[in-house]
Amino acid sequence: TSMEGLALASFVVNNQGAKYVLTGAASHNAAAEKQFRYPTEYGGQKPPTAQWTVTGAGVALMQPNDPAQNMPVTTSATIGKVIDM
Repeated sequence: TSMEGLALASFVVNNQGAKYVLTGAASHNAAAEKQFRYPTEYGGQKPPTAQWTVTGAGVALMQPNDPAQNMPVTTSATIGKVIDM
């Protein structure tokens, strides 16, 4: 989700649809666990080898490239389904 947001924000800025785009994504441990992996309603314990979903968020402000600022830039993105033949 975060990488898709960065790709779309880069596309919008590059095509002059906006000068600045703020993009971000957030995740909460219980949001994914209760629905997909080990629902808390079942009261089941996770196995010792199970992974934990992070509770966190991240945002990025995309803007036109300015070489004087020496900031990271988006050079390319792959949109769609990647198929390894």
